[in-house]
Amino acid sequence: MEAGITAVLTLLLYIGVNIETAYSAALGGVAFIVPNVYFTRYAFRHSAAESAVLAVRWFYIGEAVKVLSTVLIFGACFVYIPALNVAALFLTYLLLWIVNLRGVFVALGR
Repeated sequence: MEAGITAVLTLLLYIGVNIETAYSAALGGVAFIVPNVYFTRYAFRHSAAESAVLAVRWFYIGEAVKVLSTVLIFGACFVYIPALNVAALFLTYLLLWIVNLRGVFVALGR
C-alpha cells in the first residue's frame, strides 16, 4: 500500500509541480519502505512459539536496523541529492508513517 501511495504521489507531483519535488517525494517513500522491509525480515525471523527470547531479540535487532537504515537513507539524500525538496521528502515520509499507523489501528479494531 505504501509503495502504491508513493508511486501515485510521485506521479502527481511530477505532473503538477516539477521533477525535483517528485523525486524528493519518491525518496521519502524509499526512506520509509526499505527500512520497514528490513525490519519485517528481522522481526519475524523467529516466532514466539519457537523461542520467546529469540523472537524478542530479533525484533529489537530489526528495529535497530530500521532506525539505522532510515538515518542512512536520509543522510544520503542530503549529501548526494543537490536539488532536494526537503518538504516533499519529509511530508511523504510522514504521510506513509500515518498510513502505516492507521493500518495498525484498523488491525486492532479501533
